[in-house]
Amino acid sequence: MQQVILLDNERRRQRTFWVLLLITLPAALLFTGINVALGAMLLALLNLGLVLASMGLLMTRAYNSTHPGPALIYLSVFFGTVTTTLTWPELHPSAYVWAATFPVLSYVLLQPISLALCTAIIALLSASVGYWLGAESEPSRLAPVQLAHILLPPMGLLIFCHCYAYSRYQSDQRLLEYSLREPLTGLWNRKKLDSEFVREAGRAYRTGMPLSLILIDLDNFKCLNDRYGHEAGDKALVFIAQLMKRRLRQADLACRIGGEEFAILLPDTAAHHAVMVAEDLRTALEKGLFFYRGKRIHMTLSAGVAELGRDGETWTDIYRAADERLYACKNEGRNCVLSSLG
Repeated sequence: MQQVILLDNERRRQRTFWVLLLITLPAALLFTGINVALGAMLLALLNLGLVLASMGLLMTRAYNSTHPGPALIYLSVFFGTVTTTLTWPELHPSAYVWAATFPVLSYVLLQPISLALCTAIIALLSASVGYWLGAESEPSRLAPVQLAHILLPPMGLLIFCHCYAYSRYQSDQRLLEYSLREPLTGLWNRKKLDSEFVREAGRAYRTGMPLSLILIDLDNFKCLNDRYGHEAGDKALVFIAQLMKRRLRQADLACRIGGEEFAILLPDTAAHHAVMVAEDLRTALEKGLFFYRGKRIHMTLSAGVAELGRDGETWTDIYRAADERLYACKNEGRNCVLSSLG
């Protein structure tokens, strides 16, 4: 789900960018010719620059919404051309209408909302300056009614685009989070664990801080299901999930990775401290008051602990090490925590 949403957003912006470039090419060529005919060579050169920039971006197919360089190149040339044109009202008296496109283009082409907002504001300020300078040739531009007609539509579009982009961003974030949450317990899922390990491992190598993993399996969970039913099993899973949420740090990542199997990624935590965390959970679960239909059900867990560096350099290494210790716990009678074998 996460990759689908990201790819969909990327394709939508990319297609919009190509269409925009295809529209810009003939329009900029037309205005290049018009300005040459009017003797405005500076404006003709700026429009020709917009033509060349559009052609270059089309030929290189360089657009990538996560790297806004190509979009910023286009927007800079486009905004600069329009702003300069606004200072020549005697040649293009209605050029101010192009200012309304600034916030729309910023939000359509740029992914981060803060970057789009900043670009849109800068573009509108530039257009306002260009319009103000052009008032020397056309003083009526400074009439209050005309200024209102010029400034209010772009500002309204800016507010609308920002609200829309922000709501769309929040919606995408909710979908992304939903795709990474395990629906029964509300814990993160295996995809989140894999991606967070990559990020946290990179940080651990940069800072020299430890990173540990705990793998947990509920003991005799099949017997609980067989005896009390799957509803009781689901409630037991929710019970231990709530126990983890209460007893873990905010920085720790608790995940349900399969049936009755859980994983906890602990940043800035060495193996011996991770053992203490696992022991705390084991004791709390063993003493926990889990009731189903008025009957207290006794539960225990087994856990294996591994540390990045000490037990391997990759996700596969430390996962295998923690998994081996988890099943060594099972063989030793369950209800225990191991951070080494032998």
